[in-house]
Amino acid sequence: MIMEIITNASLRYVKVKGRLDATNSNELDQTLMALTGIEQDLVIDMTECTYVSSAGIRILLKTKKKMLTVQSELFLAVVAPEVFRVFEIAGLDSIFRFEATLDAALALLEAGRLRKLGVSEIAIGHHRLIYHPEGDDRIKGKYINTRKDTSIDELGYAVGFGSLSATEAGASGCPDFFISTKKGIAFLPPENLGDPDFRMISSPAKAVFPVCEALSFGSGLTGMLKLASPGLLTFSQVNEAVNGLIKNIFLPGSITLRVVVNFDKSAPTVSIFLANDENLAGIISKTGLKMFGDLLREGDGKKAYIGTTIHLSGLELPPAETSPEEILIHNFTFENLRAIKPFSIGNFLQNPVIWLINAGNFERNS
Repeated sequence: MIMEIITNASLRYVKVKGRLDATNSNELDQTLMALTGIEQDLVIDMTECTYVSSAGIRILLKTKKKMLTVQSELFLAVVAPEVFRVFEIAGLDSIFRFEATLDAALALLEAGRLRKLGVSEIAIGHHRLIYHPEGDDRIKGKYINTRKDTSIDELGYAVGFGSLSATEAGASGCPDFFISTKKGIAFLPPENLGDPDFRMISSPAKAVFPVCEALSFGSGLTGMLKLASPGLLTFSQVNEAVNGLIKNIFLPGSITLRVVVNFDKSAPTVSIFLANDENLAGIISKTGLKMFGDLLREGDGKKAYIGTTIHLSGLELPPAETSPEEILIHNFTFENLRAIKPFSIGNFLQNPVIWLINAGNFERNS
């Protein structure tokens, strides 16, 4: 079968039909080079591609590398098992982005287009919130599902189960729920089994502790959401804004760790948490994170969120409002720390700042 190329430049979509080999790879190369070099993603529909030779692989890899230089992604959609095997043999199955359906790939294309539009404005009631992208939501998160000594630096922003010491872990098997940031970690023991603990870490790479299960989001931030002008929001309004961003801008199926800073003068808080949605349930089931599953099911019904809320006496923005880390370093002193509790948030949030840390998918931390 002679290869046929169908191109839709406006959709950033190319369809390859037949065999892709040395006799026709140059034709595909010319087509793809004409569509690359700009900061936009591209989909190649391989539904009817029956064979890919090493020459075809080289063209696709060349395209992938060129697109990475302009922070863009190449999606390969509906790759037949026998064709995918060629990528596996070449050791490239983890390099390319494969999508099972063309619709899923085109949805990612649209999500990327919206993300590249930059700053977005969201109207919630009579309030306006501004979303500032700060990073990439295509990063791969890491999961841990067997006991492993892990550093704070390796975890970055993470949620999981572990223990402050190997002795405690040996006695009761990583009993504590924890939330980590790049330079801090909060432990919440099971009820009646100890007091919560929060620590700022001066040397994250040297701070190692036993971890039994974890979802790590790395050290980057995806974006920040804040009010255009000072005001009071309900948690449901904040949630509505965040869920809208996740649906319209982030990658389908992704999981978002949320850091919500509430500047209520009488009761300031910093909350770090995950929403218990179908995406989280899917990754928990896929990776066998039993402790996560048990926590989400405990009590009278399914928990809507898991995380921690840190209650403070006072809360100020540092001179440079750059990250949650700066807020933690600036405010988390022994004198200022009132309580560390499982996630709970008041009905109203004063001038909230919300950071989102998004992982498109997760791979095992080896």
